[in-house]
Amino acid sequence: NRSHDRVDVWGVIKHPYDGGKTWETQYKESMGKDGYPGLTRIAFINRDTGWVVGTKGSILHTEDGGKHWMHQKIGYKEYSPSEVYFINSQEGWITGTQYGEHWTGIILHTDDGGMHWKVQHKLSDVSFDDLDFRDEKFGFVSGHAESGEIGVLLHTENGGKTWSGKEFTNIGFGQMAFLDKARGVIYS
Repeated sequence: NRSHDRVDVWGVIKHPYDGGKTWETQYKESMGKDGYPGLTRIAFINRDTGWVVGTKGSILHTEDGGKHWMHQKIGYKEYSPSEVYFINSQEGWITGTQYGEHWTGIILHTDDGGMHWKVQHKLSDVSFDDLDFRDEKFGFVSGHAESGEIGVLLHTENGGKTWSGKEFTNIGFGQMAFLDKARGVIYS
């Protein structure tokens, strides 16, 4: 039974050692020029193995429950990851946005534990905000258009080899959670 709780972190990773009464700092990221630290999402597949992503393409990986965090390279300039999801120790996805003159939502995939990332899908004028997989084949990605008035929901049935989706007007999507392939919640 794998827990995939999502927790927002803002530059500091803390871990409870006594059931949550005391929290110890495991990693601390310095503040950026804009005053905001870079870490945004965390995902663990078991008690030892996890990843953290953040602004400006940062990704950290631990194999010892967070005692040590190693930087991994995404390899894309101006890419700001918004969500990370791994189904096992090797295979995972990151969603995010590449900023420039216009936004480009990008889904990245790894099959070697985050050592190398490849683009699975790009969509112009969109920011990808969240992703959720039910198994190694079936997953969802949500986001919103640069204007903020169109929500985007993509899904895959083959592990991200192909993505298809829908646009929804007058709403920009953010986070989501799916119980199975047919039932879920998405909100802005």
